[in-house]
Amino acid sequence: MGDGNILVGYIPQNTTLGTPSGINGKITIKAYLDKNKIAISDTYDGNETDLMGTTNDWVDGRVVLTTEEWNSLQQNGISFQVKVEANEDIWVEETLYDIIERQTVMDNINSTYVNNTTPGIDFSQISSDTNGKGVYTFSSTANDAYPVMYYRGVVDNNNVLFANKCWKMVRTTDTGGVKLIYNGENKGTEETPNCDNTGTDTQITLNIDGQDVNTFAFNENANSPAYVGYMYGTVYSSTNSLAQDGAYFGTGFTYDSTNNVYTLVNAKEGSDEYHHYTCNETSASTTCENIRYYSSTYYFTLSNGKSIEDALREMQTNTNDSNAKEMLDRWYEEHIDNTNFEASLEDTIWCNDRSIYRIGGFNPNGGPITNNNTGDLQYSGFERAITYNPSLNCKKNDSFTMTNGRGNGALNYSIGIITSDELMLAGGKHAGANKAFYLYNGTKWFSLTPYFFNYFGVTYLHVFSSQNGMIMSGSTTSTNGLRPSISLKNGTAIVDNDADGTVSKPYVIK
Repeated sequence: MGDGNILVGYIPQNTTLGTPSGINGKITIKAYLDKNKIAISDTYDGNETDLMGTTNDWVDGRVVLTTEEWNSLQQNGISFQVKVEANEDIWVEETLYDIIERQTVMDNINSTYVNNTTPGIDFSQISSDTNGKGVYTFSSTANDAYPVMYYRGVVDNNNVLFANKCWKMVRTTDTGGVKLIYNGENKGTEETPNCDNTGTDTQITLNIDGQDVNTFAFNENANSPAYVGYMYGTVYSSTNSLAQDGAYFGTGFTYDSTNNVYTLVNAKEGSDEYHHYTCNETSASTTCENIRYYSSTYYFTLSNGKSIEDALREMQTNTNDSNAKEMLDRWYEEHIDNTNFEASLEDTIWCNDRSIYRIGGFNPNGGPITNNNTGDLQYSGFERAITYNPSLNCKKNDSFTMTNGRGNGALNYSIGIITSDELMLAGGKHAGANKAFYLYNGTKWFSLTPYFFNYFGVTYLHVFSSQNGMIMSGSTTSTNGLRPSISLKNGTAIVDNDADGTVSKPYVIK
């Protein structure tokens, strides 16, 4: 830096600033209420015992700003800025969490860029200059040890360079980490980075069979509810075929495990919302080794005494990788695995919420057998999207992590995909166009949130649309972009104090 001046950042109340070392000459530490107005100033030459007046001392080699001084400045609970001036360059660390925390405001009040009749951000509307632009604290987490803070709207100061790749900060985690989303290759150098990427440049590219590929299917099939899974278990595939004329259907079945056969219960000719099971025979007393369950005109084949409830549970076990997970794991292995960068990653939760909002035709006790959306199997993420109610909660089986603590421990690497809930926090809306927020990139890419399995036997996820910037549905076999997400540990520091988070001056992580 040459001139010996460093802008340290913001030091919150009741925290300390470590003693600089290796300094020739005196150090002047100035505390600013803003970038221009000096509140306190004093000089330290390595020998003095106090700093900034009699109420502020060097204690065990650290500067301590007392509560009395805060009271005199009328800055209780508000951060101030510190500038260190020395006769040579020195190094002072600032963390990404610090940068985010000093900008945040609550999202349930009106503020500079929030002005609604009911105070706070309205998630039924897209982000705007009156409905969120900047950093906000998710009010439902306000009393947590680490409240979640998220970027929203048109922001240009959330860019990060990590592993010499470009990323954008999305939000903090409940452990004080910082979740990032991939934003392409660094088009500059490590010394002069350039993260001004858009379009397909913000998606990963893999060389597959000698061809560079930048769009992928989430899974290779879409004919089973299993395929909404980032990982999935037993696949029960749907078949589009009506039962034969005169076939009997039951409200349930009994199973003879000795002879391995099903027998219908309360059998009658024809199906209805209470009669889904059939042996596809024209006699009420017929037994069968394999029984059909009709959720609409599509059916699932069950055996070994399994019911439709058993099938739904088995499809959600985490034993098989999705195609999306295979692609992200491969990209991770090529760019981050076995590098020093891995030490900066936290094992956070990637939520693939497969909890069911509306069971539709999969309810054997009243589920409609119709070719309309009342027969859809709809997931909870769909309900949150259409009611504009983002949530960061996730059941353990769907909380993908490396370790089996808070999550399911099913991952090989700490990498995932953001959810449609996080898209809503950022400024997106289900079926609502928004090209003016930081996650819009002009392409179509997958989220990790299941949408529904429809009455035509096709599985859908939430995707982000390129056409007009809306959250919408996409089949798991449709080819879309993948934008990986990683999370940096609490305390991860930047290495360039001149950075401002813009695409030409991203925060650099070593």
